[in-house]
Amino acid sequence: MQSDLNKILIESMLKKAVKDIQSSPGRTVRNLIDLGVNFSKGRFQKRFLSVVQEMLQNPESAYYTLFTDITQNVDMDLLMQFGMNLGYNSCTQGAKIIRQIEAEKEFNVPWSLTLGMDSEKLYTDPECYASILQQGVSMGIYTYFLFLPSGDAEKLMPLLEGQPDCAFVIFLRGHQITERFMERAKKSKNVMIAVDKDTEMPDVCAKLRDHKMLFAIYQRYLDGDVEEVISDHWISEVQQYHPQMALLAAHPSCSDQTRKRVYEHVHAVRESQKQRVLFIDLVGDAWQIDQIISEDAFVVGFDRDGNMSAYDGVRKDAGYNIFHSTLEEVLQNAIKK
Repeated sequence: MQSDLNKILIESMLKKAVKDIQSSPGRTVRNLIDLGVNFSKGRFQKRFLSVVQEMLQNPESAYYTLFTDITQNVDMDLLMQFGMNLGYNSCTQGAKIIRQIEAEKEFNVPWSLTLGMDSEKLYTDPECYASILQQGVSMGIYTYFLFLPSGDAEKLMPLLEGQPDCAFVIFLRGHQITERFMERAKKSKNVMIAVDKDTEMPDVCAKLRDHKMLFAIYQRYLDGDVEEVISDHWISEVQQYHPQMALLAAHPSCSDQTRKRVYEHVHAVRESQKQRVLFIDLVGDAWQIDQIISEDAFVVGFDRDGNMSAYDGVRKDAGYNIFHSTLEEVLQNAIKK
C-alpha cells in the first residue's frame, strides 16, 4: 500500500513537471533533482541523484542542452512511463525485491538482464521468452537489454506489451526499424530503441526523432575497435543525430584491459559534461549500478542459444542455459553470495 502511494505521488509530481518543463526545462529539472535528493530513501537513488545534482551546478553543462532537446523532441507520456519503469519499478521497488531474495536465498540477482534474441525461436516459441521475462520480474528485474540482430522487430512487441511495468532497450539494425514497429513501440511507452551505428543509422535516427521516440545509437566493439570508440570523433559524430544516449557494448571476447579502458573513457566524457548526449558503457555501467543496489556486483546475459555469458566467459552447460533451466536455477548455479 505504501509503495503504491509513493508511486502515485511521484507520478503526480512528474505530471506537474511536464507542464512546467516546456517553459523552463533547466530550472524544472534542477527542482526535480533537488526534490528527489531530499525524499529518496534507497541507496541507488540517493547516490545517483546526488551526482546529477552536483553536475547540474555547472551552468555550462551540455546536459542542459540535452534536457531542452528532450522536452521538445520526445513524447512526454513515453518519457514519463519509461522513466517510471526504469527509475521506480526497477531501481526502487525491484531493488527491494532483489535484496530480499539475495538475503533469503543467498545467490546474486542482477538488476538488469541482457538477452540475445533468436529470431526463429521468437517466431516459433515466443512463450519461452515471455516466461523468461516473467521469471525475471518475479525476482525484481524490471530492466532488459534485448539484442535482435536479424528478423522482424515487430515480433518483439507482444513480449514488451505483456510487461508494461518494465523498461526495455531494444538493439536493432537500421532496416529492422520499420514504420509499423516505431508506431507500436511508441504506443507501448516502455521502449527505447538502440540503433546500430551502420550506414542506415542517419536516416533511421531522423525518423525516430520525427516520431518523438526515445532512442540511442550503439556500437558493439571488439579489442581492435578500441582506438575508434574512445576517439573524440566517435562521440562527436554520434551526437549529430540527436540520440538521448550513446551506448558502447563490449563483445564477450573483449579483454578486461579493453573493457577497463573503454569504461574509463566513457566515464571521463560523462564527467566533462561537454557532450549533449548521455554516454553509457553497457556492461561497465550496469556493473556500477548493480554494485550500489546489491553491494555485490553481478552482471549476466544470455546469448541467442540461451547460454549464460558473464565476465569469465560463456557457459554452455544445461545448468547455465536459460532454455533448459529456470532463471533462478541458472543464477543459483552461477554465483553463490
